[in-house]
Amino acid sequence: MTTIACCRCTATFPTLAKGQAHGCAAHIDTDGVYGGYGSEIADLTRLVFTDPALKAALPQGGALCDGCLQALLDAGALVEEEIDHTALIAEAQAKINARLDLGNGKWVLIDGPN
Repeated sequence: MTTIACCRCTATFPTLAKGQAHGCAAHIDTDGVYGGYGSEIADLTRLVFTDPALKAALPQGGALCDGCLQALLDAGALVEEEIDHTALIAEAQAKINARLDLGNGKWVLIDGPN
């Protein structure tokens, strides 16, 4: 059985898929932590470090278990990234509108299927 280890507490968890385990599926990247499938704390959630020293101390690409995530959230060392969904929707709509044209009462793709 393959396992994944938390880079903070070193607890190990049986893997569900490559790099993911139930209770240990969040990974550190250049900007913070991304919670993957299997995390009950941060499933598909983006978290950012409030402490640059902690970010520097944890290995990029390392996995964090839910227990460590919760401890870091409770301590204020990690916070959920604020996302301006209104701006994201407006940007997506502008990209869609730039590629579509209402001709003869039907939407048509202007520049092909890419």
